[in-house]
Amino acid sequence: MEIEAAQPRPRASHTRLAFWILFVGLIAAVNYYGRFSGNSGVSRGSSEQEIYSYSTFAGGTILYAVWLGIILLIVVDRFDLLALRPPQRWRRALGLGLAAVVGVYVWEGVVSYLPLPESPGKEQGITNVRWEPAHAGAFAANFVLFAVIAPFVEELTFRGSGQSLLRFLGRGPSILLVGIAFGVAHGLVEALLVLVPFGIALAWLRDRTGSVLPGMLVHSSSPFSTTNWSGVTSSRKLRNFSTSASSCSSSTSSPSNSIADSAMTSSAAKIGASARMASAIASEGRESTSISWPSWMTVIWA
Repeated sequence: MEIEAAQPRPRASHTRLAFWILFVGLIAAVNYYGRFSGNSGVSRGSSEQEIYSYSTFAGGTILYAVWLGIILLIVVDRFDLLALRPPQRWRRALGLGLAAVVGVYVWEGVVSYLPLPESPGKEQGITNVRWEPAHAGAFAANFVLFAVIAPFVEELTFRGSGQSLLRFLGRGPSILLVGIAFGVAHGLVEALLVLVPFGIALAWLRDRTGSVLPGMLVHSSSPFSTTNWSGVTSSRKLRNFSTSASSCSSSTSSPSNSIADSAMTSSAAKIGASARMASAIASEGRESTSISWPSWMTVIWA
């Protein structure tokens, strides 16, 4: 019986890596442009309502769909680079994930005592939000956007394709570089002290398990994942892409009148997603509830 020769897999070429670096660099450039041009605070006064808007969900979903499409094009015919597979041992993977969470919390506690010009939480424009039962449906949709869709796409981008493409440098350098890229892509300054270690922890988890799935769980399923960085930084991306694009095309600004623009003008109040809201509903039961959160716990998740 004749045995067929195994077909070699296409190489993870440096061309793919070049396109990945270009794409991540573009995200970082747009976000830093928004950060330093003052666009980051444009909508803080009205952002409290964005989490209750279906347009936020629609625009965000469109943006992340395009984002995911670009990543899939980069790894086309090498989807194994995404590491979208179950770990060999889930129990071990969950234990490592818990260790990563504890490590990040400890480091974040240290950072909270540093005399920074602006705390990472304040840099995000963290504010209290009010629970509005009449818009619970839109809130649930945005919870899915920031707790499921955003972490899924970001993990495939950084710990998936990025870490695989950088693996030729060695395990340690690839973990470090992915963590730095993840932090820089958010377009922040003081928050890099937390975002970069968090990105490194997720990259370490991916390296130890060979899968992005545990990292997705850590990224999105933690009690504070949507309460803090997920909604804030994702909304900043949506907003900065919109404001930067409009600035490049015109020197004057106009009110947002489309679904995508409305979504991209949301701000830091999205940190009220999930745990804070659920806690307020259970404890208060009032139609309008002001919800606050300890400032030292508002700088972890991305």
